[in-house]
Amino acid sequence: MPSAGDILDQLRRDHGKALAELDAIDAEGDARRCLARLARVRRAWMIHALAEETVVYRALELDAATLGALVERARLANG
Repeated sequence: MPSAGDILDQLRRDHGKALAELDAIDAEGDARRCLARLARVRRAWMIHALAEETVVYRALELDAATLGALVERARLANG
């Protein structure tokens, strides 16, 4: 399983690729090729957004679990 850092690096690369592709679409002179490229960017961006959402939610869940464990520890210590 990839680490969180690996996933974040991939998300950053995806972001850079999407921006480069949008620049290429802007420079495209043929409307049909422009629409085809735009469809590929749209699909890739949806995949990117879902992956990013997964990373963020997982981090929030881990933070919530850590906070819950700390609260429980404090509760037990104060008995």
